[in-house]
Amino acid sequence: MRSTQLSESLNASIKNYLKLDHDLVQFFKHFDRVVDEKRYNELRAEYHSRQKLPMLGLQQTPVLIQAASIYSPCMFVAFQNEYDESTTMVILDQKHTTMHVEYSVSHYDGGRARRLILNPITKDITCSCNLFEQEGILCSHALKVYDMVGTKFIPDQYVTKRWTKKARSGGSVDCKGREISSDPSLSISHRYRLLAPEMVRLATRAAMSEAATK
Repeated sequence: MRSTQLSESLNASIKNYLKLDHDLVQFFKHFDRVVDEKRYNELRAEYHSRQKLPMLGLQQTPVLIQAASIYSPCMFVAFQNEYDESTTMVILDQKHTTMHVEYSVSHYDGGRARRLILNPITKDITCSCNLFEQEGILCSHALKVYDMVGTKFIPDQYVTKRWTKKARSGGSVDCKGREISSDPSLSISHRYRLLAPEMVRLATRAAMSEAATK
């Protein structure tokens, strides 16, 4: 999500629980309810992603069966769209070199041709559309080439962990194998969870002291 979308989503959720006349103590109590609800929804979505497989349009397609078993539901839909698009692709040309095979792939009714380079031994592939480098999933052009050479499964090097059902287990790495540092906002959220009860306690004491003086 873009930062503006995330902000608008959080604002909408908070408005369902807060009122203008809430004091500081009430605010933090209701804010905790918002956080707890979002965490519950996230846990429920993670449970469903681990326990259920998406419905496959082509039951006997090995690459889709593999994708359904490893990718999160949202990422599986994105991958399936690329796979569906690959069925409309045609290979215009191919050139063999010592170590690689170069392909030219385009949509069957024309359009911009993409240049792909495949290593037949390691199954490493690059495409001029750069979808994998930008989004972390194989593009329809690469899937077309893999299908033509008989590769019916996603090579391990092209399964990006952050899009899988096991994204939470262990550390995460990028497409080049470099470890990805954790989101700084998570440490801020954790610190808030530690400080919020103390802030509520202090606010309650202040309110009681003020009431006693009156």
